[in-house]
Amino acid sequence: MATETPKFEMPKFEMPKFANMDPEALMATHRRNLEAMTSASQILADGMKTLAQRQAEIMQARMSAFGQKVESSVKAKEVAPVDGQIDEVKAAYEQMLADTKELVEIVAKAQTEALQVVNHCLLANFDDMKKLAA
Repeated sequence: MATETPKFEMPKFEMPKFANMDPEALMATHRRNLEAMTSASQILADGMKTLAQRQAEIMQARMSAFGQKVESSVKAKEVAPVDGQIDEVKAAYEQMLADTKELVEIVAKAQTEALQVVNHCLLANFDDMKKLAA
């Protein structure tokens, strides 16, 4: 015995009607949102590209310096005095801190610029909402 499948009818979709709705203004707002997100994404992508390039440059420079230091240590007939070794370790540590600070600043700059774009867009959206509500 077969059972009949109940009929299902799709409800009609109607756009809600708003008294002061301006479709052009709504489209302009959405366009601005899309442009802001595209711009913010590009800023972040460029920032991450800069970060990756700078990380590679730093790594190459530090590895080169390390290689030269190892080579000179191997060629040396005497072991360097302890205080000289401590100074070298301190200098390497300070350089590492400076490198880290530089990389953090690259990221912070990209994030700040992207956030400014999004913030500007959101503030404009609030102004648009006030106009629609009036």
